[in-house]
Parts: sequence; structure tokens; C-alpha cells
Amino acid sequence: MTRGDFAKALTALAHHCGHTLNDFDYELYGEGAAALGWVNAIEAIKRVYRKTSAGGRFPSVEQLFSTNPGGMSDEEAAEDLMARIRSAVVSCGYTLPERAHAMVGPVGWKVIEMNGGWQVFCSQPTFDQLESLLVHVRNQSRQIFRQVRDGELVLPPAPSKASLPQAESVALPEAPRLTEAEREERLARVKNLFKVFR
Repeated sequence: MTRGDFAKALTALAHHCGHTLNDFDYELYGEGAAALGWVNAIEAIKRVYRKTSAGGRFPSVEQLFSTNPGGMSDEEAAEDLMARIRSAVVSCGYTLPERAHAMVGPVGWKVIEMNGGWQVFCSQPTFDQLESLLVHVRNQSRQIFRQVRDGELVLPPAPSKASLPQAESVALPEAPRLTEAEREERLARVKNLFKVFR
């Protein structure tokens, strides 16, 4: 996702709210989005879009790009962060920490680092152990959200997904084709198995 994708999403939100944007607005909102990361900024716009009725109030930069975007409470943002970390563990595994960083955002990554790093999260042997670690994360993330919002903590932006290396596609060999005789023989074996179980 790029700045252009962000501008399209912001324009759609402004149109939804009946708000007109000028060049200064795009620059101001763009700075807030860059600090949060393009992917996270677009997700924030989507959340606000879903919660705002047509013609509703257009959010300020702070409302839109706070560390818990979309006007969520710290508790809701902490729950959302737990879900994003859980999803990143499943979809990225320990081999793709850069992609996981992009998924969880800067606050999520800070909490992950505070708890031993990405490898610790991916090496939990059972789902229950991962969940108990995530409960601890939820409690810590509420504090970090407050520190970032109050300006006590400044976090670097998460990498954008577009800047991450893409996996190469691998062509799989074609499965061997069975002759008609081989197919008939296998079918006969299966039918014989069913006769035994009757």
C-alpha cells in the first residue's frame, strides 16, 4: 500500500462524510498516516468509515491516526492488537518477522519486543500458552497506547507490506496420469474392500 492508496481511502471517507479536502488536509493527514504506516492508516480509515453514518462528522488527524485508530478505547484497541498478533503468529510464523511487524503495527511490535521478541511468540507449544501470553500483552498494550497518545513514547512506523520481499511461486510437477487399465484395477480393489466390510 502506498501514499496513493491512502489518498484514495481518505478521499472516500471525506466523500462519505460530506467533507471537502484541500491540499493542506492531504499533507496534514498524510503526515499522520506516514507515522502510523500506510497499511495501518488505511485500516484506521476503514474502521472509521464503517462506524460513521453517511454525512457524519469527519474525524480529526488525532482521532483518525491515534495509536488506537477508529476512536476505539484502549481496551478495544488492546483486544484488536491481541487478534492481530494471534493472526500474525498463524499466518507469518517465525520465518517472516518483517511481515508480522507490518501486520501488528508499531505498538504491537513494541509489546512483542518487551516479551522476548517474535521467536518467543512463535515458539509457544500450545494454543493455551500463547493465549496466556496474549493476555499479558493486552495489559501491557493498554499502557503503551496511553504513553504514545500522551507523547511519552515515540515509536518508529511499521514497515509497509509493499516493501516486504514477496515469496517466489514454485511450479509443482504434474501428477502422473493413470492408464485406463490402472484406473479399473484400483477401482476393483476399492470395491473389494467395501465387500469385506459388509
